[in-house]
Amino acid sequence: MSLLNCLKYSGYINLHIHRFFRDFINLLGKSLKYYNSPDKLKTDVADFVQYYNSLRPHQRLGFRTPNEVEAQFYA
Repeated sequence: MSLLNCLKYSGYINLHIHRFFRDFINLLGKSLKYYNSPDKLKTDVADFVQYYNSLRPHQRLGFRTPNEVEAQFYA
C-alpha cells in the first residue's frame, strides 16, 4: 500500500474515532469529574460503548442499529 493510501485510510479511521469521542464527551464527559469510584466510571463507559456499537442507529446502515442489521442478516 502506498503512503498516500495509508494516509487516506488513516484519515478515514480518524474520522470514526473523533466521532466516537465527540459523542462520548457529549454524553459522559460532562459528568466525568463527578465520579467517585473507578468502578462506576468503568460501568458507564462499558454501557456507552454497548449503546454506541449496538443500539445507536447508524447512518451508514440506513439508520438501523447494528443489532437490527445482524438479525436481518441471519434471518
